[in-house]
This record gives sequence, structure tokens and C-alpha cells, in this order.
Amino acid sequence: MAAGSLRNNPNSSNFWYNLTGGDFSFYNKKSTPRFLENLLGQSNELFKDCNNSMIPAFENTCRNSWDNQTNKECMLTIARTCNTTLGKAIQELVERQRYELQRKCMAL
Repeated sequence: MAAGSLRNNPNSSNFWYNLTGGDFSFYNKKSTPRFLENLLGQSNELFKDCNNSMIPAFENTCRNSWDNQTNKECMLTIARTCNTTLGKAIQELVERQRYELQRKCMAL
């Protein structure tokens, strides 16, 4: 399929995002996807499907050591799964990658 072919032939896609308004129940009776990126910074809403008493723990798990900000991928992972362990794995990877980048830059 050529690039842009869905734009030229929209009937080839079941997911017309601009037409469904985020309601995919016509195509999927089991679940409706949640797009959470716009909820970053709104912890209560972001973690509404999780245990709200865990929000401070979620935020601490995802806090960057270098700027004290929360890492968005870590936060989104926890919000989608309500699993701190998965978020911690993401955050540890980010911290390692940052350390390696800094180490390589200092070696130059």
C-alpha cells in the first residue's frame, strides 16, 4: 500500500478517528481505547481507573533524577496498566539512557 493511501481511499480503514470522536464501540465491543496524553499534569483524572491513594507513589516512581520532573512515558504506562512495576521499569531505562548519554558526551 502506498504512503498516503488511506487518505486517498478512506474506505480501506475502519478507524476514522475524526468521525468516531474516540468512540470505537462500533468496531470493538470489548473496550474503548483511552488516549491519555492530554491528561498529563492532571493526576486525578490520569489515574482515575487506578487506586487514587497510590498517586503520590506513581509520581515518585516516575520522577527524573536530573530535573525532578515526572517522566511522561512512565506516567502513561502506569495510567494504562495501574502497575507501578511496569512504570518503574520504564523509568529505570530512561535513567540508564540518560546516564549513558551524559557519559558519552563527557568523553568527547
